[in-house]
Amino acid sequence: MDKYLYFNADADDAVTLPHSALKSMSHSGANTVVFEFLTDDVNGNIAITIATATNKEKEFMDDVATRIAKSRDAFIEIANDEDERYASSHVGTSGSVVSAIGRDVGIRKKVVDIVAQTTVLTAADSGTIFTVNVGSNAATTITLPTITAANIGAYYEFFVNTENTGGIDILTATTHDVSGDVFYGALGIASNVADSGAVSSVITAADVNQINLTGALADSGGEVGSFVRCIAVSFSSAGHSQWQVDGTVGTDDNNNAGTALFIDRD
Repeated sequence: MDKYLYFNADADDAVTLPHSALKSMSHSGANTVVFEFLTDDVNGNIAITIATATNKEKEFMDDVATRIAKSRDAFIEIANDEDERYASSHVGTSGSVVSAIGRDVGIRKKVVDIVAQTTVLTAADSGTIFTVNVGSNAATTITLPTITAANIGAYYEFFVNTENTGGIDILTATTHDVSGDVFYGALGIASNVADSGAVSSVITAADVNQINLTGALADSGGEVGSFVRCIAVSFSSAGHSQWQVDGTVGTDDNNNAGTALFIDRD
């Protein structure tokens, strides 16, 4: 028997949703938990934002999960501001707990901010857009997982939100002239100054395992707004496994040949 979860923001704004459609409860900001329901493959999700008591996001989610698991009722009130009834005591101001009920918000991608100099990704991070915001021009490395037969189709996107003159390097996990993971594809180059011979795109060579995003470096790119997407498209136990790469990088080099974007580091 499916259970139905009830949320009420006020007398004219309420929704009841099947528990089977609940995708996640996520701690999203201070004293905030967001319920995401996939209700329609075409129109997308319903997102319900709950205000919790201070630093009690985990306790709230635990209470809700326990209530759903143990309840024999088909109808369960999770948060009812109109009548001030809640599945957990760890909520914010009674009567103002349901901050928003977002209907048909669309399918959304996960976005994660990178602020550390060293980031090692896993298969579980697939599908994420990473905004790169490492400060103080600190040299930054982001390492993709090793391509295996099991993670073909994994993809990662990187968006430069803070320019880094120390360099942002996207690396394959393995390097070998015969059997290491490599990048295949091309990156477009967009200049923010008048061109006097810059190329419009650059294609990878045969054995590339590093993408160098440094906007201030000649023949590279990595100005704010640059983005790169990497998709695991081919696995080989004996030869190169391949990341398909595409995107556009910004540069202030008006004679950019793109020769410093792709590197063979082994």
